[in-house]
Amino acid sequence: MINRLKNLFVALSHILSATIREYYVIPGTLLQVAVSFDAYIDAFFLMGFLLGDCNLIGARVTEARLAQGMKQVELLAKLQLAGVDMSVPALSLLEGQKRPVSDIELNALADILNVSVDWLLGRKES
Repeated sequence: MINRLKNLFVALSHILSATIREYYVIPGTLLQVAVSFDAYIDAFFLMGFLLGDCNLIGARVTEARLAQGMKQVELLAKLQLAGVDMSVPALSLLEGQKRPVSDIELNALADILNVSVDWLLGRKES
């Protein structure tokens, strides 16, 4: 596991310094990652690394956002239009389950992602 994490961090450091049109295969995995900051974050969380325990909805927010082909910046713009001011790092922490979520944010995220609050909380399958 330690070697896999080490390989992942080495690959990700190369990704961050690469151009947008390049692709990398992370050693020891079958995951091919398109090079962009969003793809880096999404792949990292989808692989199950670095998920915290500060909220229940982070992984589902990421899942719903990706299912709609939405980037983090697009979700942030929609949140701002809904009256929820959130930064890119705050959304990344939310999706990584490393920051708590307010009830106002929860409601806005459910509306924007066209899912129920119960689904975000893991109470329903869809």
